[in-house]
Amino acid sequence: MAPMATSDARAKLLLDEVARTWGTDPAAAEARLAGALEEASRFDPAERARLHARLGQLRIFLGRIDDAVGVLYEALGSWEDGYLELQLAAALVWRGDAEALAEGERRAGHASALARRHRDGPLQIGASCVRGEAALALGRPRDAVEAFGEALGVSEFSTSEAVSVVPLAGLALAHLGWRAPAKAAPLASRALGRAQRVRDPAGIARALLALGLAERDAARLVEAAKAADAAPHRPLALRARVRALQLSPAHEARSPTGTTLGELLGTARAMGLRADAASLERLRAG
Repeated sequence: MAPMATSDARAKLLLDEVARTWGTDPAAAEARLAGALEEASRFDPAERARLHARLGQLRIFLGRIDDAVGVLYEALGSWEDGYLELQLAAALVWRGDAEALAEGERRAGHASALARRHRDGPLQIGASCVRGEAALALGRPRDAVEAFGEALGVSEFSTSEAVSVVPLAGLALAHLGWRAPAKAAPLASRALGRAQRVRDPAGIARALLALGLAERDAARLVEAAKAADAAPHRPLALRARVRALQLSPAHEARSPTGTTLGELLGTARAMGLRADAASLERLRAG
């Protein structure tokens, strides 16, 4: 077997093992992948880059934003890869402060350029969605509509409904903040139906988050938090709980999800979610 094929095969076996472990013990899955990557000679540079991208993604899901950023920066120091750029962009957007958002948007744009160069549809969808999320966080809903619309357009070439869930949920949020808020709930409902059909807990959480905000329904946001917990996608679960608290009358000290403002603030800080922490600090201040 050629060396490249050996590396490919090893990487695939490792990712399959990690995926199986993730379903029962997410922390162990992350540790297994991180440990394998310490054995430098097992994978060629291109495979190591993709494995590091997956490691960064798992750390985002686990709410270890700073750790994700660190490993992705290090990997990009030795190899250019669109998926490394994508996951770093996603981590920076979750971090959410002004500097991180600016860099995250720039890196998502670079990931989009690499996707076009290599005709990589999944990368293009992911990069466009992260660009949309950055635009929303920066208060530019029109740009977000364009980015999520681009992602949705590319997703239509896929035979799987799964790839359209995040674009639909993001487009719902973008329309909610721009000129067509009435489109938000139907788009979020479409995203929810598709996520449920493909049994995607994180997709269900994103769709419920968009639907809850569109309908101003705290119960939907409670459902979103529970779905994100099950995925797990801890930053998304925290975001749903923050939004539920913001919808509470006079920003009650306890969220409808049963979590206090102080607990949410501590969790946001521990995860490295700077924008969410700042929002909670403003709520606490009055």
